[in-house]
Amino acid sequence: MSCSPPDKPAQPLDVCVTVMGRDHLRQVSAIERASFSAPWPEHFFLAHTLHPNSLPLVALLPPAGLVVGHLIIWLAPGESLAQLQNLAVNEAFRRRGVAGRLLSHGLHLAKRRGAKRMRLEVRAGNRAAALLYERFGFRQTGLLPDYYAAEGEDALVMELALDDGRPAAGA
Repeated sequence: MSCSPPDKPAQPLDVCVTVMGRDHLRQVSAIERASFSAPWPEHFFLAHTLHPNSLPLVALLPPAGLVVGHLIIWLAPGESLAQLQNLAVNEAFRRRGVAGRLLSHGLHLAKRRGAKRMRLEVRAGNRAAALLYERFGFRQTGLLPDYYAAEGEDALVMELALDDGRPAAGA
């Protein structure tokens, strides 16, 4: 499916965030391939739709239900840690609040499922993503040298406490 970029890129999109299902996988995979040099294969997303420790979400653009972004959070069994594993938005719909809506929804659900902390890795050179995470209260807690080996890029390790009694920022 092909879609045109929105007319007013600065205007926030009114998207619906919902649980990822099998019917979303083709569109999710297309966004993934366009977003990353080492994209996850479709069967990874399928596995996350089936696993009870996973929170797979999509952002849908009404009324047709076009998938414009996706997010995967893994809840570590027996721990209070959630790991943000994947977040991507269709390039035509970036900088319109989609990633923030997905992240806000994911943080809320992870907290409801008992997570006390959320951790993620982000490319050191992906300043836009790091700024998004900082807006939500994530702070850098480490650096993984050459984590993205194919690109020779380090990863910033970022964490957020979810049990501080405050609602998620940035929403």
